[in-house]
Amino acid sequence: MINRRFENLDLTNDQLYTMWHTLFMECYIPDEGILDLKDVTNAEVQSILKFLPQFPEINKIKTLDISHRACHTNPNCIADIIKLNIPSLTHLKLICCALYNNSIKNIANALKNNTTVMYLDISLNPFNDEGSQYIAEMLKNNSHLKHLILYQNTDVGNGWVDLADALKRNQTLEKLDLSSNYVELIPLLQALQTNVSLTHLELSGININIKYSEVQHILSLLAHNTTLLSIDLPNYLQKRVKEMFFEVHPQIAAKFLRVTGVHINITVSSLASLSLFAIKNEALHNETFRAKLNTLPKELEEKLHMENTSLQF
Repeated sequence: MINRRFENLDLTNDQLYTMWHTLFMECYIPDEGILDLKDVTNAEVQSILKFLPQFPEINKIKTLDISHRACHTNPNCIADIIKLNIPSLTHLKLICCALYNNSIKNIANALKNNTTVMYLDISLNPFNDEGSQYIAEMLKNNSHLKHLILYQNTDVGNGWVDLADALKRNQTLEKLDLSSNYVELIPLLQALQTNVSLTHLELSGININIKYSEVQHILSLLAHNTTLLSIDLPNYLQKRVKEMFFEVHPQIAAKFLRVTGVHINITVSSLASLSLFAIKNEALHNETFRAKLNTLPKELEEKLHMENTSLQF
């Protein structure tokens, strides 16, 4: 733990620069381009960020990590760094930084015109619905962010519907993590019908009440999505999907299996129907399932006449 006490010092600007640059170098990992400020005090974080534009190493920083430092006392300090558009800075980690709505507003506004940051993690922060709206507006304007992590921002109570609407317009975000949040799932998946960029969606542990009748709708929305490569759903929803596996069209089931990689126990006859669709359309990317398809004809010949025979994969 780095621990400095610089209170009540009368220093010139040059002395201040030297002092904060020395601390900066203790936090900087040059081989990886990481500026890790997790182990300095909140006051030291803000001082380093204030002097950062003057440091010669600024254009070598790839990752700025201020996680677990309270940045709400000066909500402009992070936004000012983002506005610099540092060419090398692609990753910004602001996990558990006590970012309230005003801080999120400043950060989101700065990101609207930023062209370098591709990875943003603002998990575990206490902003609410107002803050989520600022993030949504940012996504409508930003065309460079690729990975957005919003894990467990539990004060957002609107189900991230504004974010869902923003995804209809944003065509560059590739990975989105909303795990352990309250999420309105159907509006989110509906938005992905027009989004052509999102390939990975993390929804594990989401707090949502899904009716049994809505599961097929969810499967249908997934089936008609053309870009998702992976989606992680909460366990209880996966269970319901398994229960409805035989009730949906094989196209929907095949698409869902490709997207989620869920291991499902299915009968040989159902596997035959599903595999026929898969072979014709080359829809499946699951290696385990492909392995089963390779041996399917022999298994069918031997087992199709047996009742209640199933395959586990």
